[in-house]
Amino acid sequence: MKNNKTRDNIIEQANKLFKQNGYESTGMRDIASACGISVSNVQYYFSKKVLIMAEVYDNMINAYFEDVLQEEQLRNLLGPSADSADAFMKITAVEYEFIIRALAGAGSADSYLSSLLLPEICNVYAEKSTELFMSRSLCPDKTKSQILLANTMMFGGLSQLLQFYLSHKNEYSLDEIMVYPFKSRLQLLDIDGADSIVAQALQYGNALASQPSRRDEFFK
Repeated sequence: MKNNKTRDNIIEQANKLFKQNGYESTGMRDIASACGISVSNVQYYFSKKVLIMAEVYDNMINAYFEDVLQEEQLRNLLGPSADSADAFMKITAVEYEFIIRALAGAGSADSYLSSLLLPEICNVYAEKSTELFMSRSLCPDKTKSQILLANTMMFGGLSQLLQFYLSHKNEYSLDEIMVYPFKSRLQLLDIDGADSIVAQALQYGNALASQPSRRDEFFK
């Protein structure tokens, strides 16, 4: 029988090692050693290292949004809203803020940058965004699987676009790159006014990310 304490300790110790040594440089043996257990015991809970990182991101995103909701201007993000366009804009803005802070935090070392773009991690983002959309009933005419598909396509494309951006920083701004995946998601969901929603979201996300926040600590 799997022990939740052991599982949680694996995630905690792995996260420390990812931050200290980088995702690519941390092996399953390193994680097992930090936990004081065998590699086979770690693999009993997580067959692959990326699955541990997916749990790290899952916990991080939960904590991130909890922190976001403490801010007055975003406190109603998950509450009822008569204006769905405003809700789409705010959710997209917070997603963008997360990306900006993640890229900034990973810029000086391979702490999270290499894992930020992994397909398994993009799946975590897609599932979290889908939960958020469903909790707000933002797409009442769409099924959960349709919303998940739109988010999966967006974050999958986002992964490739961010890799392109990191190689062409001198040619493109992050705003120019991010317009495409955010707008394509809204179009897939048949949301009117996608251009305006995304333009406002990018502006709002930049404003949020420019303010000093304890959320920067999530990426250090």
